[in-house]
Amino acid sequence: LGATRVFTIGNSSSTTEELTVSALVSGATFGITKDGAGTLVLSNSGNSYTGNTSLTNNASTGIIRSGADNVLPNASTLAPAGNGTIDLAGFSDTVNGTGANAIFFGLNSVGQTMTIATGAGTLTIGGNIGQDSNGFGTKAITGNLNLGGATRTIQANGGLLDISAIVSNGGFTNPANLRLSGANIFAGGISLTGNTTQMGIDP
Repeated sequence: LGATRVFTIGNSSSTTEELTVSALVSGATFGITKDGAGTLVLSNSGNSYTGNTSLTNNASTGIIRSGADNVLPNASTLAPAGNGTIDLAGFSDTVNGTGANAIFFGLNSVGQTMTIATGAGTLTIGGNIGQDSNGFGTKAITGNLNLGGATRTIQANGGLLDISAIVSNGGFTNPANLRLSGANIFAGGISLTGNTTQMGIDP
């Protein structure tokens, strides 16, 4: 990649269109952005770009889907937005992110939900969870989330962060407006600091 590339797949209503990229995607500081209502499938476990893996802020943003284990580069930050989904589809992956955040939830509106889903797979993060202050809708993480053996900071911005994933191997600090509803097994605890406005825990 010589620049961050935008993959537009489908229009605002065409959800059945799908593009699979089996080529190795590389590029220092550059990433991938998905637009349109269709699906982008990444299937090369050698991908090494270091920019964000992101979705645009649209009502029908569609899906970035894994086609194998470890297709998301370790140095990439997962950055969903709008109503979009980053779906590991039962595969497992590790992301450390660029800078402090392994995950950064971007812009969305009330009534929209941006999602990171793993299915039966596991997402391991080596960084924190950031949020755009104008992300007023819901952010969701489903499936299995491994915190990489550390206490992860959740940036206190935006709307509800709903983690129904089974969380393991770490803890949380500063979890403003967080809801945990999975059968969690993490032992690192939850440090409540800042403006925590909502928390529901269903162990």
